[in-house]
Amino acid sequence: MRIVIIALMLFFSVSMSGQAKPERPEVLVEYQSISIGESFAFDDYEIQFDNVLSDSRCPKAVMCVVAGEAVGNVAIYKSGELISETELTFTPITYLPNQKGNLFDADDFKVTGVELWPYPKAGHPIPFKSYKLKLLIEEIIK
Repeated sequence: MRIVIIALMLFFSVSMSGQAKPERPEVLVEYQSISIGESFAFDDYEIQFDNVLSDSRCPKAVMCVVAGEAVGNVAIYKSGELISETELTFTPITYLPNQKGNLFDADDFKVTGVELWPYPKAGHPIPFKSYKLKLLIEEIIK
């Protein structure tokens, strides 16, 4: 009986080690920052940061009842044609990289809006043209 058990264990260990492990695709990661009115182009795509629609985030060093949010408008073009227009909402409690592809999600790449800065400071209004949008671009290499 011991010989049968040992033979079965040997058989299963050899058969399990021979199975191919699935290959993970290689992912190219890049961060890009763009200002209002600017765009970032890659392949046939162009991402344009159009506008900050609102910014009610609680300034640094201020106690607020509500944390507030900032909303930015982003347009995506492919070969010069508008294919998507998205409003991204940034809040202090939302970590946008956890929402991969929140801006654009295709088969071979994802674009995620990560951060909108500068963050407000008490008594210092942010000039409209000072806003920047940080993007995370993840391209799957096949």
